[in-house]
Amino acid sequence: MRQYWCAIWCVLLLLCAATGRAQQQPRHYQYKSANGLQSNTVYNVHRARNSLVYIAHELGLSSFDGQNFINYPNLHQPNCELTNIIETNNGRIFCKSFANNLYELRGQHLHFVGHFPTGTGYQPVGAYKQYIMNVTSDTLAIWNTTQNTTVCRKLQYRQGPTAGKVVYAAGYSRNHSYYTILVNDKLEVSYVDSGRYPMYVWHSGNGEVFGTKGKSVKGIVRLSTGETLNTNAAEDAAVNFISCSEHYIWICTNNGVYYRPRNGRGLPMQHILAGYNTTAVAEVNGKGAVVSTLGNGILYIPCFDVLKYTGLPAPVTVMNGTANQLLLGCSDGSLVTINKADATQKTIQKEGTQPVSFLFSEEGKVLIERNGTLNGHTFIASLKDYCPVPGGYIFSSANGLYFYHSNNEPSWLRRFCGKMLTTNLYETVFQQGYTSRLCYDNTQQVLYFIQNGIIHYIDSTLTTPRQLLVPPCVLRDIGIYRNQLYIATKDKGLLVQQNGRFVPVILTGGTLAGSILYQICVWKDEMWLLGEDAISVVNGNKLQQFGRNIGINSPDIRNFYIDSTDVYLIEGSDVTRFPKNILLTQAQHPFFLLHGVYCDTLPLQPGHKLEPEQNHIRIRYSLVSLAASGQVKAAYSINGGKKILLSPNSNLLELNYLEPGNYNIAFYTYVQEQYTQVGSFAFRIVPHFYNTPGFWVLLLLPAGGLYYWYNRKRIARIRTGYEQQRARMMLERELDKSLLTSIRAQMNPHFLFNALNTIQSYVYMNDKRSAGIYISKFSDLTRRILDHSSRDTISLAEELNALTLYLELEAMRFEGILEYHIDTDERINTNEQTLPPMLLQPYVENAIRHGLFHRRQNRQLYIRFIHTETGIRIEIEDNGIGRKKSEELNRQRMKTHQSFSMQANRKRVDILRQQQPGIQLAIIDLYTPLQEPAGTRVVIELPRTIR
Repeated sequence: MRQYWCAIWCVLLLLCAATGRAQQQPRHYQYKSANGLQSNTVYNVHRARNSLVYIAHELGLSSFDGQNFINYPNLHQPNCELTNIIETNNGRIFCKSFANNLYELRGQHLHFVGHFPTGTGYQPVGAYKQYIMNVTSDTLAIWNTTQNTTVCRKLQYRQGPTAGKVVYAAGYSRNHSYYTILVNDKLEVSYVDSGRYPMYVWHSGNGEVFGTKGKSVKGIVRLSTGETLNTNAAEDAAVNFISCSEHYIWICTNNGVYYRPRNGRGLPMQHILAGYNTTAVAEVNGKGAVVSTLGNGILYIPCFDVLKYTGLPAPVTVMNGTANQLLLGCSDGSLVTINKADATQKTIQKEGTQPVSFLFSEEGKVLIERNGTLNGHTFIASLKDYCPVPGGYIFSSANGLYFYHSNNEPSWLRRFCGKMLTTNLYETVFQQGYTSRLCYDNTQQVLYFIQNGIIHYIDSTLTTPRQLLVPPCVLRDIGIYRNQLYIATKDKGLLVQQNGRFVPVILTGGTLAGSILYQICVWKDEMWLLGEDAISVVNGNKLQQFGRNIGINSPDIRNFYIDSTDVYLIEGSDVTRFPKNILLTQAQHPFFLLHGVYCDTLPLQPGHKLEPEQNHIRIRYSLVSLAASGQVKAAYSINGGKKILLSPNSNLLELNYLEPGNYNIAFYTYVQEQYTQVGSFAFRIVPHFYNTPGFWVLLLLPAGGLYYWYNRKRIARIRTGYEQQRARMMLERELDKSLLTSIRAQMNPHFLFNALNTIQSYVYMNDKRSAGIYISKFSDLTRRILDHSSRDTISLAEELNALTLYLELEAMRFEGILEYHIDTDERINTNEQTLPPMLLQPYVENAIRHGLFHRRQNRQLYIRFIHTETGIRIEIEDNGIGRKKSEELNRQRMKTHQSFSMQANRKRVDILRQQQPGIQLAIIDLYTPLQEPAGTRVVIELPRTIR
C-alpha cells in the first residue's frame, strides 16, 4: 500500500503544467481618499519624531496616525501642491511647493516662510540640525531657524567630493554641464562635476548621494562607495526618488520599489509593489515602511518579513506541507507546490473542475482528494477534518466518521468499523450525525469529536461514545495540547478541561477571554489559534498574537499551516507567510500625541485660567499606532473620574458646559483591557467674581470705620438685592416651565397627527383588521400621553410602557420588518427613576423615519437603559443609512423641513440642561471599518432624579 501511494504522488508531480517562481510581495495596507486622505496623488512622505507620518500631496499637507488623517489648511495658497517634507532637530516641520515656496506647519495650519527662486526649476531644500539649506541661483542660502538668520555663500565651482558626512546635495546646471553641490556636516561646500561622474540626476539622504543616468533604474551609482547598485530589473523603470534610511537604500520608480540593506554592498535589490508608481519611502521602526504613490494614495507595510505569495491559478481551498514544500489545492482543481527555499512554483492541473479538498499525511502523500474521492470512488461527502490515530486516520464529514486503516497494525478503533467503502476505508458506527472537528489524545488513547454541536469521546474501554459537559458556548474546534483538551469558542474564547469541567485559560502576555476563535492547530509544543482579530500562539502559559501589527487581516484568513519556522495563511487567491519569531524583534507601542487644547479658537497652555463663559473646550489629539491600528484605543478621565473611551474615528474631544473649577484631563491608551496613562492637561475655569472670597473682602474693607453706624443699612440693602435676585430667578424658572409646557403641548398634537396618518393608510388599503388593532393600541397610547402631558416628570416604568406601545404601532406599520430591542439594566429601579415625558419618543421616531425607513430589510433598533454612578445612560441606536445619507435623500425628494419633534425636543433639552447640568445629549454617527455609514446612536445622560 505504501508503494501504491508513492506511485500516485510521483505521477502527480510529473504532470506539471507550469513551473515558475511565485511572486512574493510584503503584506501592505492601502489608504486612499476613500479612507480620508485628501488626495491620491502623493509626492512625499516623512516619519516625524512625534511618530506621525506626514504626507505631501497635490492638495497640500496631511498627517496619518494609523487610523485617521489630519489635513492642514494652507493660509497662503489653499490646495497648493507640496513635496519635500523636512524636519529640524527641534521637531519643526517644513515642506516646499514646486514653485519653490517654503511653508512651515504651525499648529493646525501651514504658514508661508519664503520664496526661493532657483533659475533651474524646482530645487529641493534640505535640513541639518536647526539649519535649512537651499540653492538660489549661484548662491547657497543657509537659514538658522532657531535664530532666524540667513547666511548666503557664493558658489565657487571646484572639483572633488566633500569630506565628512553629506547633509545636503543639489543638482545644478552651468554652461550646459551638470554639477552636484555637496554640503557637509560642518556646512562646508564642495562640488562634483559630470566629467568624473557622468550623472545628471542626483538624489541624497542620510549622508548618502546617488546618481542616475537619466531616470533609468539601471546603472545607479552610490557616490560614497563608487558601486553600481544591482537592481536586477528585467525591464527598465523610471526612477522617481532615491533615499537612504538608517537600515535600507530605497529606489522609488514608476513600477514599484527596489530596496536592499544599506550595508549590503553587492547584494541585489529586492523588487516590491510592482504596478505602483511610487515617489518616496518613510521607514517605520526598521521593520516596515510607508510608501507614497502617484494615484494610489499611500501604502503601509507593517513588516517586510511578512510575505504574500501571489500568482496562484485560483483561490486556495486547502493547504498542507512537507519539510521542503508548501502544498496547495485550488478551486479550479489544480495542485500547486511551492519550494520553501527559493519560492519555485509548480502547478499540476488535475481533471475535473470540482473544488479540491485533499489532505496529506505527515509524509506528504495524498490521502483524500477532490471532495472525498479516492481512486475514483467518492465515499465522503463534505469532508470537514481528519487526524492520525493508531493504525491509520479518522475522517469527519457531514455524515459522521470514517476510519482509514493504513496498515496491518492492530487498532482498537477497528472494532467500531462497519461497511468497507474501498480498500482499507470503512464507515464507522458513529454515522448519521454532522461531525465537524476531531482530535486524538495519544497519551490517554481517547478520540474526541464534535457531532451536532456536542463534544463526544470514545476510548478502548467504552462501547458507545459519551458526551462531555460543556458550558453554554458556540463550539468551533477542539485540540489536545500538553495532554489537556482545549476548545475554541466563538463567544467565550479559549477554554481548557480541568477536573472534569471547562474553565477560561489564564495566560501571560495577553488574554483570549471573550475572543472569537475558529480553529486550533497543535504543532509540537505550540498551540496556534485562528481568531477573528488575530493569529495567536500559546507556548506553555505565554501568549503572542499576530494581526494588523504585522500586516495580517485576520477576518480574511480561511485556514493556516504551521511548520518549524513559519506560519502560512490562506487568504483567497493569496498565501501569506511570516516567521514565528517575528514579534521577538518588533515591539511597537501606541503613542499618544496631544496637538493642542482650544477654547473656541484660543489655544490654551497648561494651567490656563478661563472666564466662566469660556466653558467649551476642544482637544485635538492623535493616537499614533501604525502597527496596531484598530487594536488600541485612547481614553480620558476628568479629575480622576471614570475613564471614557474616545472614538477611534476622530481626532477631536469636545467638553461643553463645564462648571467653574479646576480640571485635570488625563489621557490613557487602552490595550488588552488595560489602561496606561500617557499624558494630562490641567486648566482652571474661574468662578464669577461675586462667588469668590476676594469679593467679600472688598466689601468688608470700607466698613472698617463705618461698620457700627452703617451696618444695618448695608445688611438691609444686601437683603433687598438678594430678594430681588431670588424673585428674578424664580420668575425665570417659571418662564422656563411655561415654555416647556408650551413645547410639550405642541409635541402631543404633532404625534397625534402622525398616528392618524398611519390609521388613514390602513383605511385606504381596506385593512380593517389591522386598522382595528392599530386604533385599539393607539387609543391606549393616547390615554397614556394625555395622562403624562399634565405632569413634569414620569417614572421610567411609565415611559417604558408608552414607548413599547409606540414601537408596537410602528412595527405594524412596517409590516413585521422592523425589529426593536429594549434592554434595561437590572440595577435600575424603574419605579423610582424619573424623566421628562415624551423625551425619548422623538428620537425613536427620527431613527425609524429617517434612518431605518430607507433600508429594505434587517431594520434593527436598540434602546438601552444603562445604570451609571450618577443616574442612567439611555442609548437609542439604529442600523439605518445615517444622518448624512438621509439628508441627501431628503434633498433629492425636496424634503427640506426638519422634524418638528426633534426641534422641540432640542429646545427642551437645552432648557433642562440649564436647570439641571447633569443632563447630557450626544448624537453619534456610526461607521463600518471601511468608513461606510452604519447607523446613528443617540446618547442621553440623566441624573437619578429629575426636578
